[in-house]
Amino acid sequence: NQNPSGGGIAYGTLQVLSRTGGLHQLLQRYAVAGGTFARDLLAFGNSTSAQIANSKDFQRLLQQAGTDPIMQMTQRQFFAQTYLQPAITFGQQNKLRLPASYLILFDTFIHYGTDKDWLRQKITSLIQRYGEKQGMKTFLQWMRRSLYRSYSRRYGANSIEARYNVWRADFLSSMLQRNPYLTGNITIHAPQWRKAIRITHEQGTLPKKSLHRAKQSPTSKHLP
Repeated sequence: NQNPSGGGIAYGTLQVLSRTGGLHQLLQRYAVAGGTFARDLLAFGNSTSAQIANSKDFQRLLQQAGTDPIMQMTQRQFFAQTYLQPAITFGQQNKLRLPASYLILFDTFIHYGTDKDWLRQKITSLIQRYGEKQGMKTFLQWMRRSLYRSYSRRYGANSIEARYNVWRADFLSSMLQRNPYLTGNITIHAPQWRKAIRITHEQGTLPKKSLHRAKQSPTSKHLP
């Protein structure tokens, strides 16, 4: 899939990104496991390159690899070891207890990689200052503003990329506030965006205060 977060393409059960290098790591593991399509996929080169990731032949091979049981097994192992377990370990180190907090942590690991120490330090400092729920809420508010500022500058204020990332932060915030223990069946109603649809604060997607903050000078650290 073309990834609306601006990460090139997203692939697999949990949508690993090409731009961050996650897809290339997955393909390397797939090759070590003896995957049927691994050799042909790696022959394209490093998939962090937009030219390779956007190649129709490369994407066609990825689709074929998705039917390979070895790829399916490799994905489960890769996601657990690379993203899920580090997120759980970080949460335990910070004595988090809410399942929604771990969902937020997992989102940060899978979208921004495991090497963003400054991002994890920010989460820790907010939790220590406000407590778990308020700290995670404050982090999501910051993440929402940072993502909107970054993607609106790169792709336009009303771009799919900007809207998707605002929606993602809003969804996580909703889970934290309304269902912090993630009980019952959870249905995700992702909006069906069209480029002709304009986002305004009247629609409730971008509050006026967020639009105001997005115009301010960027902080020294912000999300890509």
